[in-house]
Amino acid sequence: MNQGRLSTLAFSLYTAILLMFLFAPIGIVILFSFDSKGIAAFPFEGPTTEWYISVARDPIMRKAAVNSVFVAFGTTICCMLIGTSASFAIARFRFRRASILAALMALPLLLPHLLLGISLLSFFTSLGIGLSVWTAIIGHVLITLPFMVFTLTSRIASLDTQIPEAAATLGANPAQAFYLVTLPLIRSAMVGAALLVVAWSLDEFSVSFFTIGSDNTLPIVIWGQMRAGVSPTVNAISALMVLATIVLIYVVHRFSDIRFQ
Repeated sequence: MNQGRLSTLAFSLYTAILLMFLFAPIGIVILFSFDSKGIAAFPFEGPTTEWYISVARDPIMRKAAVNSVFVAFGTTICCMLIGTSASFAIARFRFRRASILAALMALPLLLPHLLLGISLLSFFTSLGIGLSVWTAIIGHVLITLPFMVFTLTSRIASLDTQIPEAAATLGANPAQAFYLVTLPLIRSAMVGAALLVVAWSLDEFSVSFFTIGSDNTLPIVIWGQMRAGVSPTVNAISALMVLATIVLIYVVHRFSDIRFQ
């Protein structure tokens, strides 16, 4: 065996071990979500869909799922509105302290989410604001906004500044130039960033726990049930969330290659 084939074999083995390490826990969760014996332990005695049916019939689960989707999409809409404006300000307009603004945008990514959750709880409580899905959306926007801003800033900075100027010479006002020229050029980046925000928000626990009050999201429900031990129902919820995340990642990949006309 020559050195080239040996190197290829070693790299393939390393890659296989790495992938197994990354995906084995997910595979175990999905496997035991179909186990009929009711406890997450080998040997596997399935298959059954009983635990998925149990999740679908549980009103607490259904309410938590609705809350999770509502918060995720509310967060995404807010991030798109705020993030697009902030990205243009950072990428296009030269003003003092622009680098400081960019650094501040990254701060929520660097701080522990537990600290942010406690800080938001203290902030809302001190102002007398009741905790609800709306305060959870505010908390999620605080953390996910950097994803939107940094993705769009890099895309906007790469655009030719003469393109909107050419649209202006043809009679387009700034709003028309943005919607007809600039927006189609950054739309794929916006879609990709938006779907990443949705995926992150659906899985977020710490900030949700401190900002949603008496309501629940799916990660909070999973945590509550985990306190009593790992159950097949928890595995079923986790498997559904993994599936949702995989679908979103696939859509992000597909949209990242689209060239909008």
